[in-house]
Amino acid sequence: MQSKLKQVRDFLGRMILKFSLLIALLPSKVGIGFAYVIGKGAYLFLKGKRQITLRNLELAFGKEKSNAELRKIACQVSQEICRYWIEILQFLHFPSRFKIEIKGQKNLDMALSQGKGVILVSAHFGNFPLMIAVLTQKGYKIKTIMRHMHDLKSDKLFCQLRQKLNIRSIMLQSRQVSVSKCLNALRKNEVLLIQIDQHAGAGGIFVDFFGKPAATTSSPVIFALRTGAPILPVFILREAEVHNIIIEPNVGLYLGSNKEEIVKKTMSKLTKIVECYVKKHPEQWAWLHKRWKGEERVKGI
Repeated sequence: MQSKLKQVRDFLGRMILKFSLLIALLPSKVGIGFAYVIGKGAYLFLKGKRQITLRNLELAFGKEKSNAELRKIACQVSQEICRYWIEILQFLHFPSRFKIEIKGQKNLDMALSQGKGVILVSAHFGNFPLMIAVLTQKGYKIKTIMRHMHDLKSDKLFCQLRQKLNIRSIMLQSRQVSVSKCLNALRKNEVLLIQIDQHAGAGGIFVDFFGKPAATTSSPVIFALRTGAPILPVFILREAEVHNIIIEPNVGLYLGSNKEEIVKKTMSKLTKIVECYVKKHPEQWAWLHKRWKGEERVKGI
């Protein structure tokens, strides 16, 4: 049953991308309404994703929120994700429809003036593809780290969509190849965007996220230690009909007696920043991923 639902989900995703122009032609309010209907349906029918979302919300908020509140947020998450993709398709064809403000742009400009590249740390929060596309349009040379999708047809279509938006990606391949490409981008004084909010498995370190240990990538700090590139958190937050891109000031590396301590303390601080955004606007974070896995401590890359 789960495999059939996945096939249906992937098929619908491919159809939406193939008919992107028709969807983009919809008036904004109609497009948003369409997205919310699809999102509500996905919440109701994709039981596996719904269960993961609700479980994550329970782990994060515990008794802080009632079951009814958690279910409401879970449904909103599904609706917001669908809205983001409709917005991306509309932005691709009609960018003037959108009101987007960038706050803290001088932080990014000051960091780039050092000539060591910049590491932007972010999360699957808000319409992050829109954020990358907008910053790219502003002239910033951004490369974002991504994984290939399991569904090859969907992966191909999403790759084409990223190309249309001029989003440049470093696809995760072998460790040596991916690390080399990331370091080269920074040494060319480009911007490397890393999302740190997903389970990192054996390649991560455990830091607290909502008070519980979560395996987290250590790559932002590793790259900063090797290149001297500053680390800036960046997020996109939708407030009413305005998308605010918020670029935080440079987060300096914590001083420590050894590399492991520096990595641990700095990633803890960065993860805490992500947590603060998610806590204030839980409906805008992708809770569909199994963020908390495993018990044993693992080493960083």
